[in-house]
Amino acid sequence: MNFGFFSFGGGEIFIVLIAVLVLFGANKIPELARMLGKGMNEFRRATDDLKREFKEGADDFKKDWDESKADIDNHVREISKTLSDDEGYEPYSHLNQEEAMKKNPDAISEDSTQPDDRAQPRENLKDNTTHNRKD
Repeated sequence: MNFGFFSFGGGEIFIVLIAVLVLFGANKIPELARMLGKGMNEFRRATDDLKREFKEGADDFKKDWDESKADIDNHVREISKTLSDDEGYEPYSHLNQEEAMKKNPDAISEDSTQPDDRAQPRENLKDNTTHNRKD
């Protein structure tokens, strides 16, 4: 037998068995073997329970994960359906053209129907500084 870094041969095992027989006596050896068997059985039962609990917890987590994934997929489908229903929707239509150009310069076309203040001659614009002044 090879137990890691311990190497037991037949002679060593025989000496250990003789020492156990001398220390505990012939009447106690079956009782010790029963106690050792019960302890090993209890240990095996505890590890099986621990494995079962871990597996149940992992299954619950997987179930929750799958439900969350399905909810997210449903929301994504709803959003994409909403976006596809709004063809021609211009997100910056409520802004004037200059503000829209700042937000998204590619969204405004050259033939836009919105008025362009920059195209007016400078003389037509009011000068607010002289208008509000009291002399």
